[in-house]
Parts: sequence; C-alpha cells; structure tokens
Amino acid sequence: MTSDFAGALTTVERFTNEANGRRASDVLSKARDILAANELASSGMSQRRISQVLGLSVATVNRYLNRDERDLTIAKARSIILGAYLDGTDRGQMVNALATMRHTFTETDPDGLDNALSGSWGVVAAAVGAWITEDEWKQISDRVGRGRFD
Repeated sequence: MTSDFAGALTTVERFTNEANGRRASDVLSKARDILAANELASSGMSQRRISQVLGLSVATVNRYLNRDERDLTIAKARSIILGAYLDGTDRGQMVNALATMRHTFTETDPDGLDNALSGSWGVVAAAVGAWITEDEWKQISDRVGRGRFD
C-alpha cells in the first residue's frame, strides 16, 4: 500500500511539474511576443507586418503595443527568469540581467481602490524559491538595493 501511495504521489508530482512547465512555457512565449512586438514597432514596422512576422492577430499585436512601461518591465523580468528556467540560459547572466535592468516597483492604486499595481520587482521576488535560488535573490537584491517586499 505504501508503494502504491508513493507511486501515485510521484505521478501527481510529475503531472504537476509538467503543468507548471507548460504554464511557464506559455508565459515565456507571451512575454517574448510582447517584447518582440514592441521592438519591431520601434523599428518602424507596421502592426499588420508584426502580426505576420510573429504569427499573431493584429488585435493581439495592438494590445501588446499599448502596454505601458510597467507591463513591459514585467514582461522583460518574466522573459529573463523563465528563459533561464526553461531554456537553460546561464544563471549568472540571469542574475546580472535582473540586477541591472530598470525595475518598476509595486505602487498603490492611484484610484484609491486598494488595488496594488504590480511591478517587475514583484515578479522577481515572487520567483524566489521556484525559479530563483535564495543565493541568486541575495545577489540581485543587494545590487538593486531593494528588499523582497518593497
């Protein structure tokens, strides 16, 4: 009975890890598309052409191009973290990229609705333990000069 339970637990863990990997892969793909669309637009490419190049609808490209700086920094942080996790990007490069990028930080809702506006720093802090080790976190936070819950 114990071995059956252990086998079932292993199966559940495997499915959970696969689901997390697929979700991480989907989030990484979207983050990269957001960054690529904005880069192509800044080079003068039309939305229709961007949609053809990236294989996205024009409406999706339009949404990606209407993101504010906060959303773009979140996409960049996700791209860096998940790229290291899924693609095997060098961990030292990941730490350096996160430590040197211009971060946005969590702010209170300007409309006073008690909703916080997330920032890229929150993405980095949330990844600790899952995709960023405690040691990597210390290196990043020391260089940025912010704590985990700032």
